[in-house]
Amino acid sequence: DVNAKAKPVFDRSLWDRLAVPAAPAGGSVAYGVKFSTDGLYVSVSAAVKVDGLPVVHAEGVHHRLMVDGTRWLVDWLLARKDKPVVVDGKSQAGAFVETLVKAGFPARRVTVVNAEQAVTANAMLLTAVTEGTLSHVGDPVVGAQVDAAGKRLIGKNGGWGLMSLDGSDISLIESIALAHFGAATAKPSKPSGRRAVVL
Repeated sequence: DVNAKAKPVFDRSLWDRLAVPAAPAGGSVAYGVKFSTDGLYVSVSAAVKVDGLPVVHAEGVHHRLMVDGTRWLVDWLLARKDKPVVVDGKSQAGAFVETLVKAGFPARRVTVVNAEQAVTANAMLLTAVTEGTLSHVGDPVVGAQVDAAGKRLIGKNGGWGLMSLDGSDISLIESIALAHFGAATAKPSKPSGRRAVVL
């Protein structure tokens, strides 16, 4: 099994060095939504990219059991429907996005990632951690998932996804990868002043 001797993808010492007190002021916000592989959890993260700066700030926002349903998440995103959202989670993603769009969220702002985009999102997050172009607030829940996240090979071209090394849920760090992808690949926004970003 190519995944049997997997080690953590992220270097925890590098991750910890990227912690900052708060999100930057201004910038373009994107959200990431990840439904866990086992269908038990849904996680939401936010990322912000300030035009002209190399660092993308990302942090976990919600990590909840699916027994709570997703109506709360639909309502939460509707209050932020001027921002893009990137979604992954196989079977649950399609039904969720359909509900979200029917509720009034603009379809053009929703991206349901395919396998290639998911691979790219994970690789971009790893590169950002390694090169120091990511910041976060040092959330210990996210930190625990950073420690538990291993590499799962996808296909035969070197692509990979994240997998849990100890059976714990890692959907929060996966949603951070999606939000980071959304913010890092978004078109530059129009200036909106130097206000603190509400994630």
